[in-house]
Amino acid sequence: MSDVQTDEPISADRFVFAIGDPCPFPFCLDLRRGPLAELGPFEYGMWVFTQDQAHNRSVTVAVGGLERTIEVAADIELVYPDLPCAIRCIAGGAAVRVLFWISRFDLIVAPPGTPWEQAFDADDEMFPNSLAEGKLTLTPQPVDALVECSIRKWGNDDLLTRVTLPATQVIATLRAFLNDLIERAVAAGAIGAAAAAAFLAQADG
Repeated sequence: MSDVQTDEPISADRFVFAIGDPCPFPFCLDLRRGPLAELGPFEYGMWVFTQDQAHNRSVTVAVGGLERTIEVAADIELVYPDLPCAIRCIAGGAAVRVLFWISRFDLIVAPPGTPWEQAFDADDEMFPNSLAEGKLTLTPQPVDALVECSIRKWGNDDLLTRVTLPATQVIATLRAFLNDLIERAVAAGAIGAAAAAAFLAQADG
């Protein structure tokens, strides 16, 4: 994982969450053993897909002029299950904190003026059970709704960047990333098309 800052002009309204080039994994897992038995067929297929060296790729997460480069086999394997909920929360006007456990940083998306600590403190209640348990009330937002996007490095109380963007832009970017990842898993034979469609539909509530 790395931070990238550049002297080249970068649009202040840039928000990127996208799969990039092949990225060699530092070690090979024994896929014959598999993960814990409680994983269902979809989760197991995605685990195999994300941990397969042949499918590991870099992923760029960028807000404004700040980029962080991570990997499918590391952070994304842990993050992807929460993204449908994150999309629904953003569309419903709630603060979202996406935790990148391996690379140790947060992506925070919240309505303008929301203290970022609110997203930080709400995390334990947000993913993945809060919607199912009715703890979070979502309200459809206007088409022109804005959100503030920030990146926070763990161990640092300051936000590294903060950019105000249309909520529709952020949601579209996250949807495109999630669709790309799941379509790659279907093409690889790791999961079925019906299961993939059911998972992606969670982003719509």
